[in-house]
Amino acid sequence: MGDFKKNLIRVLIISSLVVLILGGLLVYFRIEIGKKVIKIDEYKKELASRDDILNRIHNLEQGEALSLSYLSQLQDALPTESEAVRFEGMLQDLAHQNDLSLSFRFGELNEPKDSEPKSYNFNLLLSGTKSSILKWLAELKGLTYRAHLEQIEFNQKTTEDRNLLYDVKILGRIYIR
Repeated sequence: MGDFKKNLIRVLIISSLVVLILGGLLVYFRIEIGKKVIKIDEYKKELASRDDILNRIHNLEQGEALSLSYLSQLQDALPTESEAVRFEGMLQDLAHQNDLSLSFRFGELNEPKDSEPKSYNFNLLLSGTKSSILKWLAELKGLTYRAHLEQIEFNQKTTEDRNLLYDVKILGRIYIR
């Protein structure tokens, strides 16, 4: 029986050592796998962050292309300085069509600002009947030029034959590129 007990103790010791070694390896691998999982999560977050950055860059590039197309449309909507000279002629034609007399003068050049493109100030004086002047103002909106009327001053006068006429002084600016 002595051999049996020795063999049993030996088997139990060997089995216990194997279990302890396997348990130790299991704990070691569990810790290492946990560390690797944490690194993998960090890599995933970094990849997600980089992917988000790439998507934002892509969206910005698309927005830039769209903005450039709008910019060219906006620039095409404004006349050049040399084309702005025709503005006076168009106003004269409108005045003639509406039986008005018109005096026009360009003012100074305004450099572009953050919210406004380059522009020229202008002064004009219209003389005629109220209905003709109102019709002229309505037709002014249809011109291809972008103008801002800053001040409009109406003055009523009576002619010798008792007709009611108006003088209209307009201060404004025409936008150019």
